Amino acid sequence: MNVTFLGSGNLATHVALALNLAGVTIVQVYSPNHEHARELADKVGAEPVSDLSCLKQADVYISAVKDNAQEPMWQQLSLNGYIPESSFVFHTSGSIGLDEVRKYFGRSAVFYPLQSFSKQRAVDLSDAPFLIDASTKEAEEIAVSLARRISSNVSIMDSEKRKVVHLAAVFASNFANNMYSIASDILGREDIPFSILAPLIRETAAKIGGMEPVAAQTGPAVRGDRNIMNAHLNRLDSNYAEIYSLVSRNIERMRDENNNKK
Repeated sequence: MNVTFLGSGNLATHVALALNLAGVTIVQVYSPNHEHARELADKVGAEPVSDLSCLKQADVYISAVKDNAQEPMWQQLSLNGYIPESSFVFHTSGSIGLDEVRKYFGRSAVFYPLQSFSKQRAVDLSDAPFLIDASTKEAEEIAVSLARRISSNVSIMDSEKRKVVHLAAVFASNFANNMYSIASDILGREDIPFSILAPLIRETAAKIGGMEPVAAQTGPAVRGDRNIMNAHLNRLDSNYAEIYSLVSRNIERMRDENNNKK
């Protein structure tokens, strides 16, 4: 089995590197920016291309461009016949449905790795969830087989459920990281390094491996400690105070709902 990557960003980089390490041949890497294509292609022994008309035949094309660029690229590929009918097209988006790619390619699948990717940091994909949804049984088997080359955590999940997972992931990862950014800014104003919070962050993340997040909640909001909460609010600018108040109210709401279930 050989693969061409349509895209050379964070996700494409890590998945291509993992597949290449697992023995999968990467034929080409496409990006409209030739230097970006070359950067990844050089790492996986592939040919860089910046023109879709230069694509060679591959067994699988993994479409890993930005979400808003996926369908325009599929339209161009389909209209011009750049993808052979015998090949498979998999997209990696958590928020785009299977039907959207199936309109253009009958042999298609969703090949979604549930992980956060940054080019400058290595990612272990061995237990990262890969969520698969396919247009045909053959496409499903190939997508699952490819995912299992690099991960032990592969599931079949339809598009609606996957979109719910993607939404939850935004809260769990993207929003959580934004909270780290706020904390870093607050500390930085007093020349205190963000690293002082690292043990606390590790312990908070470790706790939810064995208990429900609502039960692991600590802090002044879950205790209803108004004195401390007001003191915090007085230290914050209006933007951060608004976030602090909104999140604190939600912590209190979830605490009350959880207590009422007992």
